[in-house]
Amino acid sequence: MKLRSIVTCTAVATAFVCLSVPFNMGGCADDVSHGIGQATGQSAPAGTDNYIRAGEKALKTTTLNEADEDAMGQSVAMTLTSRYGLNDDETLARYVNLVGLTVASATPRPDGNWVFGVINSSEVNAYAGPNGYILITKGALAKMQDEAELAGVLAHECAHVANQDGLNAVKNAGYLDAGMEAGKGADQNFAKFGQLTDGVVDVVIKKGYSRDQEMTADVNAVKFLVAAGYDPNSYLHFLQRMKAAGGGSAGSSLMSTHPGLDQRIAKVSSQIKSGQSGATLKDRFVQNVKP
Repeated sequence: MKLRSIVTCTAVATAFVCLSVPFNMGGCADDVSHGIGQATGQSAPAGTDNYIRAGEKALKTTTLNEADEDAMGQSVAMTLTSRYGLNDDETLARYVNLVGLTVASATPRPDGNWVFGVINSSEVNAYAGPNGYILITKGALAKMQDEAELAGVLAHECAHVANQDGLNAVKNAGYLDAGMEAGKGADQNFAKFGQLTDGVVDVVIKKGYSRDQEMTADVNAVKFLVAAGYDPNSYLHFLQRMKAAGGGSAGSSLMSTHPGLDQRIAKVSSQIKSGQSGATLKDRFVQNVKP
């Protein structure tokens, strides 16, 4: 798996030598603790270099490629970290990354670019930008009770990435129909790519995904959890707790109002087989997340 941050695989292995299940399903990640910060290059103005490279590539093709997708994912991450701030607790960041990588190893893109981070928002939310840029809020972590609940939320976001829901949403909205063409000038293609990127940011952070995308992400989240060795019932319990509390924040996949929590709870419940269980790892979650 490709993940960028600042600590070595050896350091991660040493720090978590006693944490054997289910991290053994995940990949070994270089630079785990500050993956979002380094991957997005927060000190650079809004990912300018990435936009330029992606714009140049767009001159040669009318379809979005991996470099385009990565620039869009970085734009989502930078927008969120600029708005809320990236949490600087290295222990927490490392832990969330390792849980995320464990879940990501069970997706159709186990060796993809996966970058996880925690943002300093009190809202109960999580966000998935294209090409594996996933952010969860401190507010969401505060409402969780065990590691399997965290894994469930991250699995839901990983499902959005694996299905390319952000890109598909802007394509369906018509952004790509008048897309970047080889015959156009560089300035025109650069402007169109900027519109596409703005569209992705708008979908991920403000509008949220469609009903079908949300339902599919929940279905796949359960599959990823089971494959990674976690108890899928924990994700169900988290959704039920959020419903009892009146729901979470609008505008992202975690607490999306379309579909409502009643529908999502029913769908997740139907996906879990009778008597199905797995690791919950409450003690490890409390050790790494709770103050």
